[in-house]
Amino acid sequence: MKEITVNFDKKKRIKILLFGALIVLVCLTAAYCMVSFSEKIRIYPVLGMIVCAVFGVFMIFGSVKNLLKKNDVGLILNSAGIIFKGTPNARKVGNIAWNDIESISVGTAYSSPFIFLKLLNPEKYCTNISPQFRQNIIDNGVGITNDELSIEFDDMKNLISQYFNHYK
Repeated sequence: MKEITVNFDKKKRIKILLFGALIVLVCLTAAYCMVSFSEKIRIYPVLGMIVCAVFGVFMIFGSVKNLLKKNDVGLILNSAGIIFKGTPNARKVGNIAWNDIESISVGTAYSSPFIFLKLLNPEKYCTNISPQFRQNIIDNGVGITNDELSIEFDDMKNLISQYFNHYK
Protein backbone atom coordinates (compact mmCIF):
# COMPACT_ATOMS: atom_id res chain seq x y z
CA MET A 1 0.00 0.00 0.00
CA LYS A 2 1.24 3.47 -0.78
CA GLU A 3 1.71 6.29 1.71
CA ILE A 4 -1.40 8.35 2.42
CA THR A 5 -1.28 11.84 3.87
CA VAL A 6 -4.28 13.77 5.18
CA ASN A 7 -3.95 17.53 5.49
CA PHE A 8 -5.44 19.79 8.10
CA ASP A 9 -8.64 21.54 7.03
CA LYS A 10 -8.13 25.31 7.06
CA LYS A 11 -11.89 25.94 7.33
CA LYS A 12 -12.08 23.93 10.55
CA ARG A 13 -9.07 25.79 11.91
CA ILE A 14 -10.65 29.14 11.06
CA LYS A 15 -13.78 28.06 12.95
CA ILE A 16 -11.61 27.44 16.03
CA LEU A 17 -10.06 30.89 15.58
CA LEU A 18 -13.49 32.51 15.39
CA PHE A 19 -14.68 30.54 18.41
CA GLY A 20 -11.71 31.87 20.39
CA ALA A 21 -12.53 35.41 19.30
CA LEU A 22 -16.16 34.89 20.35
CA ILE A 23 -15.05 33.65 23.79
CA VAL A 24 -12.88 36.74 24.26
CA LEU A 25 -15.66 39.07 23.16
CA VAL A 26 -18.34 37.49 25.36
CA CYS A 27 -16.12 37.25 28.44
CA LEU A 28 -14.79 40.78 28.21
CA THR A 29 -18.31 42.12 27.59
CA ALA A 30 -19.60 40.21 30.61
CA ALA A 31 -16.73 41.47 32.78
CA TYR A 32 -17.34 45.06 31.60
CA CYS A 33 -21.07 44.78 32.38
CA MET A 34 -20.33 43.32 35.82
CA VAL A 35 -18.06 46.25 36.65
CA SER A 36 -20.01 49.05 34.98
CA PHE A 37 -23.63 48.29 35.80
CA SER A 38 -23.35 46.59 39.15
CA GLU A 39 -23.84 48.39 42.44
CA LYS A 40 -21.43 46.05 44.16
CA ILE A 41 -18.51 44.66 42.21
CA ARG A 42 -18.03 40.96 42.80
CA ILE A 43 -14.37 40.27 42.16
CA TYR A 44 -14.51 36.47 41.60
CA PRO A 45 -16.99 36.49 38.70
CA VAL A 46 -15.06 39.36 37.08
CA LEU A 47 -11.78 37.48 37.49
CA GLY A 48 -13.45 34.35 36.10
CA MET A 49 -14.51 36.23 32.98
CA ILE A 50 -11.02 37.69 32.57
CA VAL A 51 -9.44 34.24 32.92
CA CYS A 52 -11.85 32.90 30.28
CA ALA A 53 -10.93 35.82 28.01
CA VAL A 54 -7.23 34.99 28.46
CA PHE A 55 -8.04 31.38 27.52
CA GLY A 56 -9.74 32.70 24.39
CA VAL A 57 -6.67 34.78 23.54
CA PHE A 58 -4.53 31.64 23.81
CA MET A 59 -6.99 29.88 21.47
CA ILE A 60 -6.62 32.73 19.00
CA PHE A 61 -2.82 32.70 19.13
CA GLY A 62 -2.73 28.91 18.81
CA SER A 63 -5.10 28.99 15.86
CA VAL A 64 -3.15 31.72 14.07
CA LYS A 65 0.08 29.82 14.69
CA ASN A 66 -1.44 26.65 13.25
CA LEU A 67 -2.85 28.49 10.23
CA LEU A 68 0.56 29.98 9.41
CA LYS A 69 2.43 26.66 9.49
CA LYS A 70 3.83 25.65 6.14
CA ASN A 71 3.51 21.90 6.74
CA ASP A 72 -0.18 21.20 7.08
CA VAL A 73 -0.06 17.39 7.00
CA GLY A 74 -2.02 16.08 9.97
CA LEU A 75 -2.06 12.30 9.43
CA ILE A 76 0.42 10.03 7.69
CA LEU A 77 -0.21 6.34 7.02
CA ASN A 78 2.59 4.27 5.50
CA SER A 79 4.30 0.91 5.81
CA ALA A 80 6.40 2.11 8.77
CA GLY A 81 3.39 3.14 10.86
CA ILE A 82 1.06 6.00 11.62
CA ILE A 83 1.85 9.61 12.52
CA PHE A 84 -0.88 11.91 13.85
CA LYS A 85 -0.09 15.59 14.42
CA GLY A 86 -3.51 16.78 15.57
CA THR A 87 -2.81 16.93 19.30
CA PRO A 88 0.28 17.94 21.29
CA ASN A 89 0.59 14.48 22.86
CA ALA A 90 0.28 12.71 19.52
CA ARG A 91 3.03 14.94 18.12
CA LYS A 92 5.25 13.93 21.05
CA VAL A 93 4.48 10.23 20.49
CA GLY A 94 5.56 10.49 16.84
CA ASN A 95 5.56 7.51 14.51
CA ILE A 96 3.77 4.44 15.89
CA ALA A 97 4.84 1.22 14.22
CA TRP A 98 1.97 -1.03 13.12
CA ASN A 99 3.40 -4.04 14.99
CA ASP A 100 3.38 -2.00 18.24
CA ILE A 101 -0.41 -1.55 18.06
CA GLU A 102 -2.36 -4.11 20.05
CA SER A 103 -5.85 -3.09 18.97
CA ILE A 104 -7.90 -0.31 17.45
CA SER A 105 -11.12 0.88 19.05
CA VAL A 106 -13.59 3.72 18.58
CA GLY A 107 -14.77 5.90 21.43
CA THR A 108 -15.80 9.40 22.40
CA ALA A 109 -13.78 11.94 24.34
CA TYR A 110 -14.62 15.60 24.85
CA SER A 111 -17.79 15.12 22.73
CA SER A 112 -15.71 14.12 19.70
CA PRO A 113 -15.31 10.69 18.13
CA PHE A 114 -11.82 9.23 18.53
CA ILE A 115 -9.94 6.22 17.26
CA PHE A 116 -7.85 4.79 20.08
CA LEU A 117 -4.69 2.89 19.24
CA LYS A 118 -3.99 0.58 22.18
CA LEU A 119 -0.24 -0.01 22.29
CA LEU A 120 1.61 -3.20 23.23
CA ASN A 121 4.38 -1.24 24.94
CA PRO A 122 3.05 2.28 25.63
CA GLU A 123 6.02 3.27 27.80
CA LYS A 124 8.20 3.18 24.69
CA TYR A 125 6.16 6.03 23.20
CA CYS A 126 5.48 8.05 26.36
CA THR A 127 8.97 9.26 27.22
CA ASN A 128 8.24 12.95 26.46
CA ILE A 129 4.72 13.04 27.87
CA SER A 130 3.68 14.35 31.28
CA PRO A 131 2.59 11.73 33.87
CA GLN A 132 -1.16 12.45 33.82
CA PHE A 133 -1.33 12.11 30.02
CA ARG A 134 1.05 9.16 30.07
CA GLN A 135 -1.37 7.22 32.25
CA ASN A 136 -4.22 8.05 29.88
CA ILE A 137 -2.24 6.68 26.92
CA ILE A 138 -1.32 3.56 28.89
CA ASP A 139 -4.96 2.95 29.86
CA ASN A 140 -6.79 3.98 26.67
CA GLY A 141 -4.22 4.27 23.90
CA VAL A 142 -3.28 7.13 21.62
CA GLY A 143 -6.35 9.07 20.49
CA ILE A 144 -6.79 10.13 16.88
CA THR A 145 -9.59 12.45 15.80
CA ASN A 146 -10.60 14.16 12.59
CA ASP A 147 -11.61 17.44 14.29
CA GLU A 148 -9.08 19.45 12.29
CA LEU A 149 -8.45 17.03 9.41
CA SER A 150 -9.89 17.18 5.91
CA ILE A 151 -11.36 13.67 6.08
CA GLU A 152 -14.59 12.20 7.40
CA PHE A 153 -14.34 10.10 10.56
CA ASP A 154 -15.61 6.86 8.97
CA ASP A 155 -13.19 7.22 6.05
CA MET A 156 -10.31 7.78 8.48
CA LYS A 157 -11.38 4.78 10.57
CA ASN A 158 -11.52 2.56 7.46
CA LEU A 159 -8.10 3.73 6.23
CA ILE A 160 -6.46 3.12 9.59
CA SER A 161 -8.09 -0.34 9.85
CA GLN A 162 -6.96 -1.27 6.33
CA TYR A 163 -3.36 -0.26 7.03
CA PHE A 164 -3.39 -1.96 10.44
CA ASN A 165 -4.72 -5.23 8.99
CA HIS A 166 -2.29 -5.10 6.05
CA TYR A 167 0.90 -4.31 8.01
CA LYS A 168 0.18 -6.05 11.33
